Amino acid sequence: MSSSRDAAGGSEMTAEEAKLYDRQLRIFGMAAQQRLKQGKVLITGARGMAGEICKNLVLAGVGHVTILAHGKVKAADCGANFFLRPEDIDKPRGKMLVQRVKDLNPNVHVHWEDGSVSSKSPNFFEKFHCICATDEDITNATTLSEFARKNGQKFILTESIGTTAWCFEDFGELYEYEVKQNDQPTKKLNILSIFQPSVATPGRSFKQIAPAKP
Repeated sequence: MSSSRDAAGGSEMTAEEAKLYDRQLRIFGMAAQQRLKQGKVLITGARGMAGEICKNLVLAGVGHVTILAHGKVKAADCGANFFLRPEDIDKPRGKMLVQRVKDLNPNVHVHWEDGSVSSKSPNFFEKFHCICATDEDITNATTLSEFARKNGQKFILTESIGTTAWCFEDFGELYEYEVKQNDQPTKKLNILSIFQPSVATPGRSFKQIAPAKP
């Protein structure tokens, strides 16, 4: 299925980028870095977890990062997201996050989209390779998860509570996860959906993170 996310354009590395990503190129190789440059990632939310994810993607050189967020900065946000400051209070949270993050790497296109998951049409989400949901309720998370699976997109749902964090990943029905014990593989599994247990080998189930569907 062809979509706007398939359009490459500008995938060649410049001399400036090769110098900037020198350490990564030595680990990942040129081909992998070029794929990162072509990547289009959507992050929902603009609180602490979203800020950390956005920072890492921008520094890594992912080509296009979009923040979908609404609401204004509150005092508590300044203690959870190190890109937000007291002078940002009552200003749009997503806008202030993007203004600061984009300065980390001018080679990455960082964009703020005002709104929520429920306010956007399916066409908006189709253009991304990966959807990373933070600060979402289970209704929006389920909608995004099912949409991403249907359209062949990667999906990540994550949240932090104090010093604790959790993450659900769905990289498609053919993606295999390997579970290890004492550095030895014990089983492989495939995620079916955000609610259904995965298929494991040999016949054991992976405990799902999301609560049971009502």
